[in-house]
Amino acid sequence: MKKYTVELLGTFFFVLSIIAALYNLTLLTPLYIGISLATLVYMGGAISGAHYNPAVTFGLFLNKKIGSHDALWYVVSQLIGATLAFLVATKWLHLTLPAFNIPVNLQSFFIAELLYTFALVIVIYTTAVNRLTAGNSYFGIAIGAIVTVGALTVGKISGGFFNPAVLLGVGLFGITTKVVLALLAGQIIGAFGAAWVYRYVVGK
Repeated sequence: MKKYTVELLGTFFFVLSIIAALYNLTLLTPLYIGISLATLVYMGGAISGAHYNPAVTFGLFLNKKIGSHDALWYVVSQLIGATLAFLVATKWLHLTLPAFNIPVNLQSFFIAELLYTFALVIVIYTTAVNRLTAGNSYFGIAIGAIVTVGALTVGKISGGFFNPAVLLGVGLFGITTKVVLALLAGQIIGAFGAAWVYRYVVGK
């Protein structure tokens, strides 16, 4: 239960930080989001592994780095955390976000989310899961940095989600179903690809 609590809290604060950063949108917003994730990864890494992302949980599950029971409850905890972040942001902090006004190009959405979800999951595998880098102190910085890079490079293409929980929390502000499905498909396939590549490169 402690692991699920950490996943809920970590996802809650990550999604809330993203909503607030987007509300106060500046050129530094991607950096704020990356720093937030890095900090929260260090907070929960020793307890739950600090996934805060159903795509990460799915990617690690594919190589049996997490069991099916834990994977299910991780995802449930993450989605609850994202929903609570939306409710706190809107009901208590009275934050609003502009409409998702990026020109609709479902192929671009799909490819952008696939590429950087792949990059995020493979970075997690190689810095936080790989036995060859076990015990390092830079994994949180690496994870936060790849999210920052992704937001800077494809943020204007897909929104730079790379995380179904973030997609839920921000999507509740109003994103069409077909866009959500394109983004989600990219994230899932990106996580699958990262798991396969890691298995091929590093092995069991």
